[in-house]
Amino acid sequence: MRYSVNYKEFEQKALKQKDNWWCTNVLRKVSTRISWVIVNIWPNITPNQLTVVGGSTGVIGALFLAIPSQLALIVGSLILLLWTILDALDGEIARFTGKSSITGAFLDNAFDHVILTLIFASLTVHLILIQSDTWLIISGIAATTFFVLGRLSVGLRSENLLKADVRLSMLGGKPKDEIQNFKRELSAPLALLGLYIVDSYDFVIRNYNIVHMVLIFSLLNMVWKPFTVYSFNIPYFVVPIILYSVLMPLYFIALVFGLYMELNLTERKLRAAE
Repeated sequence: MRYSVNYKEFEQKALKQKDNWWCTNVLRKVSTRISWVIVNIWPNITPNQLTVVGGSTGVIGALFLAIPSQLALIVGSLILLLWTILDALDGEIARFTGKSSITGAFLDNAFDHVILTLIFASLTVHLILIQSDTWLIISGIAATTFFVLGRLSVGLRSENLLKADVRLSMLGGKPKDEIQNFKRELSAPLALLGLYIVDSYDFVIRNYNIVHMVLIFSLLNMVWKPFTVYSFNIPYFVVPIILYSVLMPLYFIALVFGLYMELNLTERKLRAAE
């Protein structure tokens, strides 16, 4: 099938109904134009093929971060920046062609999980290869481990809902969607805190937020000398690792609590509706 469509018509079908500010005003302005060109030049390309191309690009970029050189950090970060754009193409073309699928969503999420984990793991390997201080290496291991655990906890939420024969569509598919309703119904400060933490999870693990941070501090690492804290010389590219090594363990604990509260409220709500 060949498509002959102008950009505005393509954009209307390809964009999500709801998206955040960055995606709507920056990322999609670039990605939809690339998607539009692809659809017109290669009309038979599938969303899953684009997922594999974009995901492979992200894996390569993440692995570059492990190479112990400043140039490799910049190249890897720029490749990852390209990945954040390519990562949007499969969904846009799937929406335009009506070829959205569960398998496609799974493949896309799998690549996201692998690439984001590889970013932290590769930076940790980089630290090991340049023989950084032990505490920085431990920070890298902690950031990687608790980032994976945070992702896992959200996956376990879905698994337990499915075991209880609760369709995710009843909850909007994501914790943040149903939480908006819970916030209006609750008054307990502790419960609200947990739910707000779950709601913020999407921001913390957004691929472009992590990639932009890595790119910015990799550039600073190239132009500025390491800064000193308590006689420790800390390269700038390590800042994302230090930040996530501190926040992710705390965030993981709070996230589990928030998800527990959300599941508990969901269960009570469903029972009340019976």
